[in-house]
Amino acid sequence: MSVAPAAGGALSEWGYLYGSLQLAICWTETNDPTQGDPKKGRRGWPNTPRFPDGPFAAAAFAHYGSHRNPAVVLRGSGLIGIDCDTEQRLEEVRELGLPHTVTVRSSEPWKLHYWFRPPGGHVAEFCSFRFEDAGVTADRDRLLLVPPAIHPSGTLYSFVRSPADTPIAVMPQVTYDELVRRAARDDQRLSSRLREDPTAKIPAGQRRDRIFRYACMQRRWTASEDLILTVCLAFNEAMCEPPLPRDQVAHQVAGAMRKPGGQELKTHKPRVLRLGPAGQRSDR
Repeated sequence: MSVAPAAGGALSEWGYLYGSLQLAICWTETNDPTQGDPKKGRRGWPNTPRFPDGPFAAAAFAHYGSHRNPAVVLRGSGLIGIDCDTEQRLEEVRELGLPHTVTVRSSEPWKLHYWFRPPGGHVAEFCSFRFEDAGVTADRDRLLLVPPAIHPSGTLYSFVRSPADTPIAVMPQVTYDELVRRAARDDQRLSSRLREDPTAKIPAGQRRDRIFRYACMQRRWTASEDLILTVCLAFNEAMCEPPLPRDQVAHQVAGAMRKPGGQELKTHKPRVLRLGPAGQRSDR
């Protein structure tokens, strides 16, 4: 089922839908690509609380929805997302044999987001898996735009399967474990290429994660955010294809500044889901 996004007073109806699910919905800086990045969450988005109910969310959408894009904060909402970015990768996603669940389309028919509840009802270490040309990437924090957000191309996000008539399915444990394995495999392959080939570049889909980890490594040597930003900007220009915009590099550095420093010097290996009491983070 496809649900056509609407404008004006109908914004509150979108909000009521998300509020009734008690999702954590954050807002981007803008929904106008001429004014900024329509996909960039506002500062502090990972800490977005869940909506308490439909009426509260409806009011929020009526206020912000005309000039900002809404996005679901996966970890804050207790969700795991699968994000498919290429036509070739969509076939890999389908081969996983996933149960029907809420599905969002962005700018192309193969650019899909799938929402799942974590196995066992517990918080998973990774809340997002991205299928891109560079491989599979696992993220601990991530946001995904939701209808009626406007893609930078001008296309409106829409539901292929709406939460109004499709339950959010539970991701099978075996699927979660397989996604973690694939993300670790692709991460290790990229690391090997970067070590062995001086001409190797970090492709789209891996850039933000690699810059964040590089910035974390620099924290071992200095507490100066300006110095770390300078080093990371040089790393970005030399190693990323194409380089990220300066503000996105700065965002990764700001996140690294909240870390103690040096942790990237340890082995970076995604771990399999660790179950804990419901409502508690399992990656601590």
